[in-house]
Amino acid sequence: MKLALVILVFVFGAAFAAPLLTSYPSSGNTHESMEERLLLRHMPPSSVYWFGTDELGRDVWTRTLYGARISLGIGILARLVAVLVGTILGAAAGFYGGRIDFILSRIIEIALAFPSMILAIAIGVALGPGLTTVVIAIVAVSWVDVAVLIRAVSVSVARRDFVLAARSLGDSNLRILFRQIIPNCLSTILVSFSFGIASAVMIEASLSFLGVGASAGSPDLPTWGWMIYTAEYHLAAAPWAAFGPAIVLALTVLAWNLLGDALRDRFDVKGDVC
Repeated sequence: MKLALVILVFVFGAAFAAPLLTSYPSSGNTHESMEERLLLRHMPPSSVYWFGTDELGRDVWTRTLYGARISLGIGILARLVAVLVGTILGAAAGFYGGRIDFILSRIIEIALAFPSMILAIAIGVALGPGLTTVVIAIVAVSWVDVAVLIRAVSVSVARRDFVLAARSLGDSNLRILFRQIIPNCLSTILVSFSFGIASAVMIEASLSFLGVGASAGSPDLPTWGWMIYTAEYHLAAAPWAAFGPAIVLALTVLAWNLLGDALRDRFDVKGDVC
């Protein structure tokens, strides 16, 4: 867990302190005019340009820092929404049972029938590139794993004595759901949230790499996936333009997964939440 926290603190700290760590704007433009920037295209890493420059003479270090804000922001926001939706639906299915469980279980099965990445790409193409589209796509493909986990846990929680006691005291089912069932699923929710951020960040990067992400409509809006995509065509001349964001992306995903593993062991959460 310590390694995960160190990596995440470094990445988040660098993202928030980006204006202090670079003298260039969020676009990474090293000069105002395109002509001046093109003179600096494909500069290798140095004490001036830590990650080098890209095909347009933009500072890759700067774009990686500001890209962290977008990539992590999208991942965390989308996962929060997915966890909220999946928790409510999964807890309702496990607690109420019967027809509600049958209907929600069939919805979950239908959602699981679609390959998540293909569904995310289809949503991106249908709605067009943009921040909102990416969030919707991530939520649409990631709420299901939360719902499956929470449903299994809520079935067990619903049989415990304190729930039966709440029923005998006349508490409504809705009150029991939000006051007894969901709070007792918090450890599972927390572990799922941690693992899910890694997945959400990867989906955002994949959509950007495929040209249907947040940066496709605004090329000066840096995200890690978009930076790797644009650098792909210049790997022979400037491989560093892709290596910088790719390494930071890999370390961030690794850190969230390590944190999820540590939390799963800490809370003794059963089952595969990946």
